[in-house]
Amino acid sequence: ERGNWASAVYLPLEVSCEMRELQERLVTKLSVAGAFWTVLDEPHLSLSRTFTLRFHQIAPLVETLRASLRSAAPVAVRCDHFEVLVNDEGTRSFVVARVAADCESACHALLQRVDESLREFKCATYYENPSFHVSLLWCLGDVSSSVTDQPDVMAALNSVIQEHSDAFTFFLDEVVCKTGHQLHQIPLG
Repeated sequence: ERGNWASAVYLPLEVSCEMRELQERLVTKLSVAGAFWTVLDEPHLSLSRTFTLRFHQIAPLVETLRASLRSAAPVAVRCDHFEVLVNDEGTRSFVVARVAADCESACHALLQRVDESLREFKCATYYENPSFHVSLLWCLGDVSSSVTDQPDVMAALNSVIQEHSDAFTFFLDEVVCKTGHQLHQIPLG
């Protein structure tokens, strides 16, 4: 609808050359599952679903997020295994690196601040039982079972994350609120 801006809040990742190479290796390993996978150019850790803002709401929401996140400490997260997730509409599948259980509390703390800010603007909050993850690849349709039903494919994927654990450890010191094509960077701490 005209005048509405698709928006999202997330933790951006600095993607190393090694991570880019690993993403390409994952595409190769998944080729046996039969779908056409594409590397995501800007992997990130989501702190919101996509939501809609009117133009006059953008600056106030960004300021509310800044105020809420000003005292939040930067976080270190480590991903420890892969999963295949499907969007709510069932139109896209994603290979994601799941945040390790011992790193989730820091993500929950940030998510609470973001959800609180979004509620003030009557925007949809994140999932009730969030799955903190970094999306790395996507493809059209729901192809999750074609990957997860092949244990050798999942084992091959997970061997990548075990062999390159440093590439899947991230220090995150800012949150981004993306509205349309605008990126509003919000430092943590």
